[in-house]
Amino acid sequence: MIEAAATNLRKVLLVDGEAILREVYTEEARRAGLEPLVAAGAEDAWRIFRDEQPDVVVTDLDLPGEGSGADLIQRVRATSLGAIIPVIAVSPGKRAIRGVTDAVILHDVDDFLDKPVHGERLLWRITELVEGRPIGVLSQSGNANDLDRAVSLDRTLDFLQGRLEERDVATLFFSFFATGRSGKLCVMEGKEVIQVWFHRGWPVFAESNIDGMDLSQWLVRGGKVDGDAMAEARTEWMDVDRSLGVVLISRGAISARTMFEENQANVDAVIATLFSWTVGNYYVEYSQSPMTYEPPETVSLQRSPTHYVVEGIRGHYSRERCTEILSTAQGRLEVSDAAPFILRELVDPYYYENVIAQMGQGGTAPKLLQMHPFDKDDDALRAVCALWVVGGVVEKISAEQLRRVRRSTASQADRIREAVASAASREHPDVRAAREARIRARLDRRKKRAAERRKSDVASIMNALDKVSAEVAYENGVKLLARRRYDEAARTLEEAVRLAPHMAKWYSTLAQAYLAMEDAGPEELDKALQRP
Repeated sequence: MIEAAATNLRKVLLVDGEAILREVYTEEARRAGLEPLVAAGAEDAWRIFRDEQPDVVVTDLDLPGEGSGADLIQRVRATSLGAIIPVIAVSPGKRAIRGVTDAVILHDVDDFLDKPVHGERLLWRITELVEGRPIGVLSQSGNANDLDRAVSLDRTLDFLQGRLEERDVATLFFSFFATGRSGKLCVMEGKEVIQVWFHRGWPVFAESNIDGMDLSQWLVRGGKVDGDAMAEARTEWMDVDRSLGVVLISRGAISARTMFEENQANVDAVIATLFSWTVGNYYVEYSQSPMTYEPPETVSLQRSPTHYVVEGIRGHYSRERCTEILSTAQGRLEVSDAAPFILRELVDPYYYENVIAQMGQGGTAPKLLQMHPFDKDDDALRAVCALWVVGGVVEKISAEQLRRVRRSTASQADRIREAVASAASREHPDVRAAREARIRARLDRRKKRAAERRKSDVASIMNALDKVSAEVAYENGVKLLARRRYDEAARTLEEAVRLAPHMAKWYSTLAQAYLAMEDAGPEELDKALQRP
């Protein structure tokens, strides 16, 4: 079970029309160290949301009385706080929704769970969305440590680049789901490019210029669209702000149903190909604002990110590749508490249950690789490697080992910061300029429509946004200060103080960050003495 936090309990708003479920959720939340806020309907939930400012919202889509769960989610997402906190939707089945990806796109939620929802499973998912999935290194106490694994990339980073030989592609892919981030993963080898877009951790679109993988080639070679009709559609597509699929459908070149199915199959094939790449360059762009993030297109996928990673490793990873990934684990390998819930996301959970049963107790990765069947059965080795990447298998280390990891990753963090500082987009300047122009045009249209709908005073809205932004910046600054990342903490706390100069106690925290900076100059030290 998740260990309860001693202080600063996170608030979770639980909305459900069934009293018995509200009691179950409340009990599980308290056991998990969360402060439960419960409501039976949308109006009560909205009032609690405004008054209590929760950290997470979990709501049924079918609520009694006026207002549905979808209406509540829309109102929550329209606020500055609701735009950034995790929101989970639950429903008694998928009668109205084809799958999780549909719910994520349609309702702008971070996850969708079917009823009946296992209480402990729900709390694990909440913890994953708030703190990041506990993957890789765990201390003996069971507390997650996100310093050593790329899958728990720092949420403050907005760009990362490097070579695939240095960072595994499955780990990069899964990092979006582990941290609940939106953005894009781009992998390049020579002139071949694969790009995957994510929304709140879920893959929603992918494209590639690999021969046969390009969507237009895919449709023509499959006999779904005539070559001449495709050429004409592409010519029109270059001059309009619509996706290629919409252009083809509007021209009558393909039916909407066929386009949906083929686009879905193409995205599946592109993502599967991604896991076969072992060399090349990559870059990761994280979106800081999920509300304004727009992929080129969105496709409903029936498989979870966990499933893509497990099948990708199972289908494309060699024994040497799996051994190299597992070699980073020097401590004791154990099955995580999240493993039963992860197995539910897989098509063949029984196979992985058997693999877990054969792992033994207390063995390190080198010892595991010498055990039967992992010494000769490549399928079993790939299964363990996949579970390691998605967090079904974790490494437990002693306090001294944990200190060594933290010391070694301090220099690693410096290298990441240098990479971010010197990062440049791999896109051609003309392509990037055209893409940025389209995004700016879309945002301008959104702003114009928002201005027409705005009825309240602009100044009061900006003050409210500044207040929330200041609080978020202050909380991030305190976290960075606790991690001894003093330079970043100082910059973040400066932003908080700028937005809320009346908060006197914040100046003391900012002063701590200045005084802790190793390269603090006279200007920083002088600021540390200032008070409002």
